[in-house]
Amino acid sequence: MPSDANVAWMGAGPKIRPHEPVPHDVHQKGALAIMIGVPCFLFFLIHLLFLFVYYYLPYTVDMIWGLLMTFAVGGFVLSLNIRWLTRLFLLCILSLLWGGFCGIQNYETHVREYHFIEDQAMYHNVLPGEPAPGRRDASVIYFANTAKSYGTLGAGFQHRDMYCAAPIMDYYATGEENAYYWAIGKNCCLQSGEFWCGAAKFDKQYIGFRGPAGIVLEETEDNFWSSVVWDDRKYFHMAVNQSAARHNLNVDRPMLVHYVEFAHEYQEQVWRNALWEVFYTSCLAFTVFAVVGFVLHYAAVRRLPSEAKSNWWSPYSMP
Repeated sequence: MPSDANVAWMGAGPKIRPHEPVPHDVHQKGALAIMIGVPCFLFFLIHLLFLFVYYYLPYTVDMIWGLLMTFAVGGFVLSLNIRWLTRLFLLCILSLLWGGFCGIQNYETHVREYHFIEDQAMYHNVLPGEPAPGRRDASVIYFANTAKSYGTLGAGFQHRDMYCAAPIMDYYATGEENAYYWAIGKNCCLQSGEFWCGAAKFDKQYIGFRGPAGIVLEETEDNFWSSVVWDDRKYFHMAVNQSAARHNLNVDRPMLVHYVEFAHEYQEQVWRNALWEVFYTSCLAFTVFAVVGFVLHYAAVRRLPSEAKSNWWSPYSMP
């Protein structure tokens, strides 16, 4: 027979109707915060790994992502009889998949180009008539001050966006038929005859002063991750081929460059774009997981007995 003190202590806890079984998956406070916070943390972590680490240790990042995914899938399978944990692990799986896709997309679009400019060779005072194959290790080419992009010889290839290309030639040359270097851009030209991408609009200001810079478009090999990301290179080459065929230009392994005024400003802008992509995708992920987590939590609470709904925010009796 329990004492009066024990009876008083037992009555201080959550009230449970007589003969009502206690759920086996009783959870601690903060379950809603965990359901939102853990997927958001995983998304942000994977994004940061691709931003800062993947270039130097790609296999390590792949291994970390694989281990986290294995743990999430294993937890999902083992917790099928605990609905709250099942939802949590399911959100973690979605977070890792989404974070991996956004991370590799950001890496292939911005981070890789930033390191490519940083690590590869730079050539100065390059004449447009000099063959490009000897400079395949270049990331930045500073052209001589007589270089000019010929927008009248440019062309555009339409595929969702307009992919633009125009040959870079010597300003004083006449009748030149070899086009080794091509300025490229998106949505800054007509299908023929006009080209205003990057520094092309300032070409006449360079003559006799200084030459423009060309950020080389890296020619990468196909791999699993790059196949996930939209590859624009082939469409730029199609624009080059159109221009060459239309104006009878000789094209021998052309080098595609982003035609810019200052190479260092372009590189800094690439890194800012990478950071900005991490920021807005992380904000979007937080919003999505907050809404989904709240909906799952509230939908579960609606199935609770009426006595427990006054504490719907607390996961004590979360099914």
